[in-house]
Amino acid sequence: VQVWVEGHERTVFLEDGFLVYDIPAWPLPEPRVGVRIAWEVAPKVRRSDSAEQGSSVFVGPLLLALDLGEQRRAVRRYEFEAADWNTSATQVWRYGLPPSGDERFGPPLWRTPGARPQSHAAEACPLVVNATMLPMAEDAWPAAHGAPGSLPWALALGRMGLAEETRLLKPYACSSIRISAFPIVGALETVITT
Repeated sequence: VQVWVEGHERTVFLEDGFLVYDIPAWPLPEPRVGVRIAWEVAPKVRRSDSAEQGSSVFVGPLLLALDLGEQRRAVRRYEFEAADWNTSATQVWRYGLPPSGDERFGPPLWRTPGARPQSHAAEACPLVVNATMLPMAEDAWPAAHGAPGSLPWALALGRMGLAEETRLLKPYACSSIRISAFPIVGALETVITT
């Protein structure tokens, strides 16, 4: 793990599961302290304890969400640059993960965040991961009230009939429309036993 405080690398210790590092003494000339943390770890799928919650992908402590190509449109503007926004997805959200052991991820791509790291565009996220996912038919995971419905806990691969695709995953905080729990899709006997 590497940690930088205001652009200066710091020595880091792991103590009781927490990263411990020194932050310069206050007062600092800057109004805030910028901390950057980078680590080398492969993406990992974690299954929820609840069948209704599906499985999620993590890189270290970061929960990843499907990049939906979000577009934002200001509906009403207020003083002090405040606004009400309509946010919509431009890409499909119905995807499942392959059975345990068949997951395929590209290496995490770390990037220096721009001036607006909170931007919801994948290009502005400090981390993205390419994932091989399985598209799902509309009836396999139906929408409810214009949003993703209840998560199917498992699906047989034979129901899909669609080829796998490479999709971009990004940190949950880099998205305002968040799909971060996915059903496991595979041969039904594999899904039930894993």
